[in-house]
Amino acid sequence: MSEAAAEGISLRIPPNLAACGACGTRIRDRIAAQDGIRAAELRDNQLRLSFDPAHTSAAEVVASVRNLSDELTRTYAHLSFDLGGLDCEDCAASIVAAVRRVRGVRAARAQFITARLDTELDAHEATPQDVIAAVHELRLSRSSPGRRPRKRRPARGLDASSSDLSQRLPPGDGLRVAGDWMATRGRFGARL
Repeated sequence: MSEAAAEGISLRIPPNLAACGACGTRIRDRIAAQDGIRAAELRDNQLRLSFDPAHTSAAEVVASVRNLSDELTRTYAHLSFDLGGLDCEDCAASIVAAVRRVRGVRAARAQFITARLDTELDAHEATPQDVIAAVHELRLSRSSPGRRPRKRRPARGLDASSSDLSQRLPPGDGLRVAGDWMATRGRFGARL
């Protein structure tokens, strides 16, 4: 393939995928591996591609990126949890460790200053309730030995019809979930 034969195209990556460095890298790497793609660069929510028109067309490249974006959006859910009452960095690290042990959690990061937990879930393996349960289990296991932890009610399901899916848990739990559920709405709506 000669340098002169290459054409270029720039495509905007969906915001829910572009915000996740891992998903942006997944798109770039999988598109770059396709036949006819010479180079793929991701910068500022834009995927810049150089391709050989003798092997693929601009329409095929656009369709491939769109299909891959749809697949990734169905596969990965990006959620943020507000961790009320978080009072130390060690607690944040313990929460991250507990959440990372949940099957289907691909990434977890807690920000102590903002009391926020950001996660990436494989939508086929984990639900927001799995993350919430891991945090509750950690909280209950760390209750003081002389005190019997109060029994917790299970969190109510998320309203899958709402575009702003924020769920407050029973008072005192100090955990709230807010996430981008555009593509995972159907998957989780039935299970919660």
